[in-house]
Amino acid sequence: MVWKKQMPIFFKTIWSNQFEPATQIQHASLIYKARFGSEGHVNEDIALVKTEDIPSHDMLVGGFPCQDYSVVHP
Repeated sequence: MVWKKQMPIFFKTIWSNQFEPATQIQHASLIYKARFGSEGHVNEDIALVKTEDIPSHDMLVGGFPCQDYSVVHP
């Protein structure tokens, strides 16, 4: 897709985390890195990430697992 006009940047992502606990191959994380780059991206269980390892930020956004797309099975 070709954009005719550059969209203004209101926010800059400085850190991201994506982890699927039930898979050996982290498909979502690999796709994130392919689309947005690996700088500031972490592929770890968020419960194990130390608070001091998360950069200083103005806004923190989190989301629950996307069950429709998640590969985690009960």
